[in-house]
Amino acid sequence: MFASNRDGNTEIYRMNADGSNVVRLTNNPVDDREPAWSLDGASVAFASNRLNAGSTTAGSTYRIYTLRASDGANVAQAAAVSARHPEWGYIGPPCDPFGGCTQSQTPPEE
Repeated sequence: MFASNRDGNTEIYRMNADGSNVVRLTNNPVDDREPAWSLDGASVAFASNRLNAGSTTAGSTYRIYTLRASDGANVAQAAAVSARHPEWGYIGPPCDPFGGCTQSQTPPEE
């Protein structure tokens, strides 16, 4: 998962670990950046300066949005506050974004 301005403005892409099968997940004239996989690999959170989930107009504030990782559909605003670095909450050990979580998802004892 990465962000690139290879097409004129910053968009979100995903690809295989070997660099093959690059798929653009966002495609609009606003900046979409800082992608973060969900722990189950089904969704991506990202920062965008779009005015709302369906907008192609840039605003001055970045907010957090989510989309479906497989094809970029179902864009939804996740946070109405200004934010630029999305993270999914810690719920356990690292997960394979393509295979999901297979280990216990309880935090370790401190």
